[in-house]
Amino acid sequence: MEQELDHAKLKELHSKKTGAGSPRQMIRARAISELDPFFLLFSNKEGLVTRTELQSLIPLATSEETRRQLEALEEHMLKRQVTFSRQKFLKQFSHEFYVKPLLLKIESEASAINTVQENVPFQSVMKAFIRRQNFQVLHRRYKVNPIDAIAQKKKLQKRRSIAKKMFKAAAETKTIEHKKSIELAFSKHQRLAHLHPERDGIEKHELCSMHIWSLNEETAACQCACVYEGPHAIHDVAVNDNSIFFATSYGDLMEYKIDDARTSSLLHNNRASTVDVTWGRRVRSVAISKHQRAVVVAKRLYTWGENNDNFALGHPIQTKETSKMTIPDTEELFHDVKESQFLNISVYRGAKAEYDEEHRRYCKAMSMERDGYAFLIELPLKAQAVWKRLLALLDKCFNKAGPRMVHSLHKTHIDHVVCSEYHILALSSAGKVFSWGTNEFGCLGLGTTRSLKVSQPTEIKTFTNVSSCVKQVACGEKHCVAVLRDGKVFSWGCSTLGQLGHADYDHIGSPAMVQTLQNIPIVRVSVGKSHNIALTAGGEIWSWGSNWSGQLGRKIPINERSLSETAKIAKEKFETEAAETGKEILPLFEARTFDPTPRKVLSSSYEDSFVSVDAAWNGTCAITNSNKLLLWGETINFKDVFYGGDSHLPRIEDCEFRENYSPHEVNWEQLVSANDESWADNADHKGDHRLLRASVLRHGIMIVSAQNGLEVARDHSVSPRSKK
Repeated sequence: MEQELDHAKLKELHSKKTGAGSPRQMIRARAISELDPFFLLFSNKEGLVTRTELQSLIPLATSEETRRQLEALEEHMLKRQVTFSRQKFLKQFSHEFYVKPLLLKIESEASAINTVQENVPFQSVMKAFIRRQNFQVLHRRYKVNPIDAIAQKKKLQKRRSIAKKMFKAAAETKTIEHKKSIELAFSKHQRLAHLHPERDGIEKHELCSMHIWSLNEETAACQCACVYEGPHAIHDVAVNDNSIFFATSYGDLMEYKIDDARTSSLLHNNRASTVDVTWGRRVRSVAISKHQRAVVVAKRLYTWGENNDNFALGHPIQTKETSKMTIPDTEELFHDVKESQFLNISVYRGAKAEYDEEHRRYCKAMSMERDGYAFLIELPLKAQAVWKRLLALLDKCFNKAGPRMVHSLHKTHIDHVVCSEYHILALSSAGKVFSWGTNEFGCLGLGTTRSLKVSQPTEIKTFTNVSSCVKQVACGEKHCVAVLRDGKVFSWGCSTLGQLGHADYDHIGSPAMVQTLQNIPIVRVSVGKSHNIALTAGGEIWSWGSNWSGQLGRKIPINERSLSETAKIAKEKFETEAAETGKEILPLFEARTFDPTPRKVLSSSYEDSFVSVDAAWNGTCAITNSNKLLLWGETINFKDVFYGGDSHLPRIEDCEFRENYSPHEVNWEQLVSANDESWADNADHKGDHRLLRASVLRHGIMIVSAQNGLEVARDHSVSPRSKK
């Protein structure tokens, strides 16, 4: 040991002769820089290190050598009854734990600098002690005296009372400033919709109205109708080819038949009617397709429809395979159908009575009553046919009767539901997504693109491993889109026209992130038949998918993308037509093509951003922050109605249904005032009109607006339940 120390001293003398720093001095300087802050935490209140403080370090030693050194120091302090001041502590600990071990490791002059910087075992002891001290400080911080807790609670209550008064005064100030301008009114609508979602932005002195424009098939003219007007806002809307299905903020479920509007010459007298099957229940979400309907009431999902061939209703399917040869008893068939599953008891009783009548009529036609059912034992195949026929009749009667709870989701809180002709998507309060129906091109998101039918709701497992939960779902004809709370967009299903947005035309059976929009915060996505429109947090619009009718709102140059097989066939058709007619068809083809990559449609400014978008079928509409309405795609084109037209009032007879390849601004206030007497009489208050929602219909458009109702309120404008 003495020889090794002499060797280290010789190295130190050699370094002094050569002008380099002494290794001992370098090690000591490093030790002091690390031990000095540690001494401030380790020493007692008098600034000394006693035997008691040293004992607390021994259990923290991770190596036996360090433990022995600490125990030797403790024994030394015990025998001589000494304490360490700052200077003695630095001298003793730097020599024992830094200088000795590091000097022994120096083998050559070249490795001296690297060896000086190596870790020593005592560093782990210091780190462990600092972590324990931090934990003790944190524990003392949250250890509150009961008397102090009572005083803190009183102080908090006082602050809350003051804040409540301030919020009340601020609310009164906002109400006074409501009528200053349309832009201020619209921004207040957004704040109120966020704070009071049950009113959907409609204030107590306002009326909400819904107008639709639809082409009359008999006169080939566009007609306008006010289908709803009342103090409650439109909370959710669903549209199919034949009707408009919507729920008010109060919870009324209402329906308007579009078929009546197309053939009726007295369109202005038509009003939406309340759906009796949900009377007395508050509906929060609605969905409708060609054969299915769905509503969400009290966080429960109810579905019904005339046809369940796609298994989209989610009810248990009565088995068609049976070996029974007994008499088909009605009570035995009702085993899986409970009265408590229906939203309205009268619906269940009416369906049961209808089935009993059909059951009796069918059995009588089969001569089972006359023969005493004896032939069922003799003819087993005929007996099975009777069972299958009665089971199918049972499903038909109860599926079309009215809202019936999806039993497999009765323990899951559902917030929103959307549907297509083939499937249904349900979004729970916890952000989970459930799907069922027919898996066309993988639209159910269950991991396969194979066509199969799923009769029971199945959770899409992909969303359990994402960074955030789902806040919105939407479905097109054969594809689906989901938006997460952090702004990311996922899509899955059919991609024949590039509607998934993954820069290709490959079908996907599981939700996949749209990479182009990964760094763009998306707040909402509206889905059409084969195209998608996304609204960003900054008020910009992005679109992708089919542009065959101009529904993307932009042209797609051919040289920017590779054509799909469908596009190649269309291009050859246009080229043949161009050769025969001698016209230039290329610009039209550039508009009538597909884009599988999301691109920006309209660059909005800070003063006038977009607040709402809607896509349906092959059309698109958008609402700006300054109360303007824009239409493009396959929608109604109003002649002399756009801003800058020659006519002061629109000529509704001149409207036509055509394709618009670029966004057009529509003077919706002129349209309503020309067809609604209440708006025309209230011309002095047009500044109070606000555009809340717009949707594209199959043969028209729908607009939901709010207006000052103090002067124009009528008795018939109140919903049936609000009269009570």
